[in-house]
Amino acid sequence: MNKAIETAILKTFAYFSQFSCPLTRQEVFQFLWVDSGEAYSRKEVSAVLTALTERGTICLEDGYFVLKGNESHIAVRMNRSHIIEHKMRIAKRSARVFAWIPHISAVFVCNQLQTGITEQSDIDVYIVVKPGYLWVTRLITTVLMSGFGLRRHSKCVADHICLSFFVTSDVINLKPIAIDETDVYLRYWNMQLIPMYDPYSVHEEILSANAWASTTLPHAAVPWKTAAVWSSGKGVVAHKVKRFFEIAWTGPYGKIMETQAKGIQTKKMQRNAASKQDQDTSDVIISDQMMKFHENDRRAMFQEQWKKNYAILLKEL
Repeated sequence: MNKAIETAILKTFAYFSQFSCPLTRQEVFQFLWVDSGEAYSRKEVSAVLTALTERGTICLEDGYFVLKGNESHIAVRMNRSHIIEHKMRIAKRSARVFAWIPHISAVFVCNQLQTGITEQSDIDVYIVVKPGYLWVTRLITTVLMSGFGLRRHSKCVADHICLSFFVTSDVINLKPIAIDETDVYLRYWNMQLIPMYDPYSVHEEILSANAWASTTLPHAAVPWKTAAVWSSGKGVVAHKVKRFFEIAWTGPYGKIMETQAKGIQTKKMQRNAASKQDQDTSDVIISDQMMKFHENDRRAMFQEQWKKNYAILLKEL
């Protein structure tokens, strides 16, 4: 048995087991964590996966592979798949709203395989905006999503859209906010974005800009082909309206709007005494290029647990 591939497979399962997330054969290959960055063939990975299953280290049931002892995770994921489908349909409805908003280049659903999603979970999105218009775009987005009853807030969490991560298209390389050189969570996060609204093929630009993440995930950097039932196109009318306002709001007038939108939102943010915005952390970032509001950023916790998990597994090799 190829020991390098065996180690890679066990490290991959050590990560996803944190989220009660068994994997299909395709997912094991696609999300294989390889420290060396060496790419392997599907046949090679599949052969070692089969050998680990025959040895009893990994179990196979209903098309899902899982570490021995975690068989209950299979039922969890099968139930979760229905929840995800339901939430993705809601995300599609929200994408139809995003398609009208000037200066939004793309919207992605994130965290679907990396969190213990339940019926009570919100829907995390990652929004890419044209440079120079982050504040005004966020303000318009917040108002519209609230008006349509789609935005998450303290009293409405389940099945609502969490507007916690905006970036401009010139900072889509997220390595500067990594917690360290490894940052296992951020690497997987980058490779699992699901395009809901991406008429300008921003996803390919994200994969290219975050090539650093693929140095340990050599099979993961492939453009998503989102199912039609989940994706939303730009729409002829929406695109024309969007372009009209993008043109009208350029130049000095656009800068005035951006400044005013920044002033309005900054004052509100300053009143949030419980926020980490004044701390030296990547949990909360507020700038003209990035707005990240992850007050409970658990990347460090997930990384430490992952290390503990695979240390135990590798001792058994």
